[in-house]
Amino acid sequence: MNLNLVSEMWDILKPSIQVGDVNDAAESLVNYLVDNDYDPQEIKRTFKGDSSIQKAVGYFIESTSDSFEEDFDDYEEDLDDYSYNDDEDEDC
Repeated sequence: MNLNLVSEMWDILKPSIQVGDVNDAAESLVNYLVDNDYDPQEIKRTFKGDSSIQKAVGYFIESTSDSFEEDFDDYEEDLDDYSYNDDEDEDC
């Protein structure tokens, strides 16, 4: 699906969303688009005039960045926990 078409659909649907739910709807839309292999930066460019989508994309980028950092930190901790001990091999 073309992002410009999605953007037009969003413009039509947005006014009918209850006040306060627009941000949640924007987050759902961004998550759906990313899950369907749209690049977050491309989404950001296409919806450049929509603050709700911009916030949602920013949140998505931030949360995936945090997730990567957490995964890397966990990996480093696992490496620290794993130690080579030559003394254990001698007992075998």
